[in-house]
Amino acid sequence: MAFCPSCGSEVGNAKFCQNCGSAIEQNSSPNSKFCSNCGSEIDYKAEICPKCGVRQVGVSSQISEKNVWVAVLLSILIVGLGQFYLGLPKKGALLLILTIISWILIAFVIGIILYPLILIYGIYDAYTSAVAISEGKHVEDELFGGKFI
Repeated sequence: MAFCPSCGSEVGNAKFCQNCGSAIEQNSSPNSKFCSNCGSEIDYKAEICPKCGVRQVGVSSQISEKNVWVAVLLSILIVGLGQFYLGLPKKGALLLILTIISWILIAFVIGIILYPLILIYGIYDAYTSAVAISEGKHVEDELFGGKFI
């Protein structure tokens, strides 16, 4: 996600900030964001800007003591539950909705093929997300990198 270097608001893939009209440079690193006060590029995990000293709004650390195998087991029981456990509610809700749709489609046979694919992906995503979070890496709460939604 890109941020405006002038005002710090989210701009997505836009070339200009809708909030202040500043031009957006697309060369920032994926592990950075912009300070909401001074617009300086800072690490995405920074709670306080090193340049101006202002605490960043909405900073939530994903680094926690989440057990990888609990996330996997929850995803095996109910697809998407492992993502909820890891604090990734968008992924969890979307996987749960896809699972319910695949159960309905079992009546039309396609669900028999679709459900195992969703189950395997949900388990894989819960495992890789839990490992990344336990290593202190940032994990996006978007399924398939946010390309489809």
